[in-house]
Amino acid sequence: DDERILSVGRLDLVHKKTDKLIKAFKLVANNFNGKLVLVGNGPDKGKILDLVRKLSLEERVTLKSNLTRHELLEEYSQASIFVMASENETYSIAVAEALAAGLKVVIPNASGLALFVRGGYAMGMDPPITPEKIAEGIMNCIEETRNNSSRGFRRYIPYTWDAVAAELEQLYHQVI
Repeated sequence: DDERILSVGRLDLVHKKTDKLIKAFKLVANNFNGKLVLVGNGPDKGKILDLVRKLSLEERVTLKSNLTRHELLEEYSQASIFVMASENETYSIAVAEALAAGLKVVIPNASGLALFVRGGYAMGMDPPITPEKIAEGIMNCIEETRNNSSRGFRRYIPYTWDAVAAELEQLYHQVI
């Protein structure tokens, strides 16, 4: 009942679609006692704070900016679900960090992010992304957490230089 949903990225309504995430959180807020933590800064910070107030979510949505690396890692460690609504990401370090931290991740099944979905590491939402699709993804993750299940997710193990070198060596042996 104490889920923390995390989103990390520039506060930009046009590209990052943070407004859709906040509206999705409003749709699911009555179904659990969790919080939404938005980490970032950007041109639409004021509009995002206005939307949070308009939806009466001030007690449940926290916005944090200018975190140190240690503080950011602490946010990942306290969260259980990570959500990104942007359909335009070619790759996202924040998504990779959330996966490496063992969070359940909800992302668009589009562009470079689709690789995480196809790999079974993240829950995908087919574009166009809507608050309803985000809310459905969040609720699926909450149910998996409540049931202590990870049936929908494979454990993401980030690449290290050693792993990359081993795969490259294996490829060379196959070619030879």
